Amino acid sequence: AVDLDKEGNISRNHDRRTLFFPFAPELLTPGTNHLVIRLWGDPAYMPLGLHSAQPYYITQYSEMQKKNNEVVAVTFIGLYLFIGIYHIFIFLTRRQDRYNLFYGLFSADLAVYLFSRTHTVYSFIANTRVIFVIELSSLFLLMPFIAAFLDWLRYSKLTVTTKVFSLFCFSLIAGILFLPRHIGFDLLGIWQVFGLAMAVYYILYGIVIRFFIDQVKRWRRQPRDERRNLFLVIFDGLRISALGNLVFGALFLFATAFYDIFDALVLHQDLVLTKYGFFVFTMSTAFILANRFNFLHVRLHELNQTLEERIQDLTATSQLLRINEKKYRCLFEGTSDPVALLDEELSFIEGNAAAMSLFGLDRPGTENLNLRDILYGQEVERNQGILSIDRAMRSLSQSQKPKELKFRIRTPLGEPKTCRIRLEAITAMNQSEILLHVRPEDEDPLMECFVEGREVYSIESTLSAADEATRRITHSLKRYLDAEEANYLMICLREIIINAVEHGNLEISFDDKSRAQQEQKYFEFIQERQQMDEFKDRTVTIEYSITQKRAIYRVTDMGPGFDHRSFLKNAHRHQEEILEHGRGLFMTLSAFDTVKYNEKGNQVSLIKNFN
Repeated sequence: AVDLDKEGNISRNHDRRTLFFPFAPELLTPGTNHLVIRLWGDPAYMPLGLHSAQPYYITQYSEMQKKNNEVVAVTFIGLYLFIGIYHIFIFLTRRQDRYNLFYGLFSADLAVYLFSRTHTVYSFIANTRVIFVIELSSLFLLMPFIAAFLDWLRYSKLTVTTKVFSLFCFSLIAGILFLPRHIGFDLLGIWQVFGLAMAVYYILYGIVIRFFIDQVKRWRRQPRDERRNLFLVIFDGLRISALGNLVFGALFLFATAFYDIFDALVLHQDLVLTKYGFFVFTMSTAFILANRFNFLHVRLHELNQTLEERIQDLTATSQLLRINEKKYRCLFEGTSDPVALLDEELSFIEGNAAAMSLFGLDRPGTENLNLRDILYGQEVERNQGILSIDRAMRSLSQSQKPKELKFRIRTPLGEPKTCRIRLEAITAMNQSEILLHVRPEDEDPLMECFVEGREVYSIESTLSAADEATRRITHSLKRYLDAEEANYLMICLREIIINAVEHGNLEISFDDKSRAQQEQKYFEFIQERQQMDEFKDRTVTIEYSITQKRAIYRVTDMGPGFDHRSFLKNAHRHQEEILEHGRGLFMTLSAFDTVKYNEKGNQVSLIKNFN
């Protein structure tokens, strides 16, 4: 068909598909009839005339309508368009899977190409130049989209070959847009040659041949004694691998594409079998997605099952935590003994009602209260208590075994109270804490009827043993002395016993002790001495006798002794002049009525007369 200008010249040529030329049957006569077709158009217009594709019909109009029904073609077009849009939406929700984008563009582009080849398209677009551009542009884009899809499916990136071929196709599209139409047919011929070559590369080699190569490699990697039949390996690959799912569809698409290109160049039958090849290829691709969906479904089911198990475990753990918390609260809040939580620096975190009352934790200014701050007594007694706490903390950090101590604490009213304190290391919320249990020491019922007693102890050379022995041998002093004086004698005796351990059995000099304390390694130094062969079996013997008139103590170590005469000769000097480590001995001289050493200096006898 042509458009004429005002002078009657041809201004534009039009293409049409599936034209109907009605004529009356009465014009046909018996015998041979000649059909004459007059062609009117521009002789320079290459497509002028009837297309070389077959067939042409002379039959009833109703029969021709049946033969030219495009229901199947439109169905295919709608299917491809839906699949294309569907995959593009999948890409928008999961952008890392770009093969969904390229497959969606390919399927949508295929729908456009097939629609441009129907005669229905003329009902929407009258300008056949536009239809021509749409048809060839969409055709040229099919192969780059397939190539990009296969690249991302296999390598998760675009290969150099795909980039170069895509640039070539876009240059052909630019030529169709801006060059005369007859050159467009030349560009189509060029694309057909290169398109056939790339179809062999991408479809035949990239899918089919690569699949068989991968399966053979997979088969060879199997141990010889476990190797299955090669055909079974290939069959499994066709069923479960992405390339295997594409093999049949790729072969069918390659065959139809090869035929259509060959038909366009040589046969001119215009059957367009590629639309069926694309349908089979699309179904094989859908099979890939179905397999992936099934894999995700199975994986999701496994994750849900694991999540349910974890929820059950978490529920059981939560119930156990609630039970343990309830038990903890019963132990923490229900006991009448003071219980508190301390941090690693022994500062109070929280306490039960008894602890709040005993330590005054609910009073202003106790936010940073430390266990060392509540010790009662003068400087010497408090320092001894601090040393005991520090030793207990060191031992606790090494053995994790609870430690018990006994000393006097200061109540909120400033009064002394003798308590046994238990320190236990615990872990709460991945943090190390100290559980403090305080047991106020009540008066011993035997104390009221105590008259006299004698005992002998032999202890190992440890500071903890010295502390416990001191507590036991001074407990009955409260029967004949007031609490202050009895406590003072206990401190002095403790110094004597510790001297027997340190300077006697372990033979630690004043200089050694000073140096170790300055380096903050005194307790490690004591442990090293305790493990030495010449010291590890030494003991300290403690004898005591308490009557209504006096208390007598005798402390004997297994050391070499010391020059006690020189020390006692200088004992009249002021306390400030006595060496730091000798203050305990000076206190002992002032606390007891008689202090007497044996000749060797490894035994001391102490006598305290009662008024």
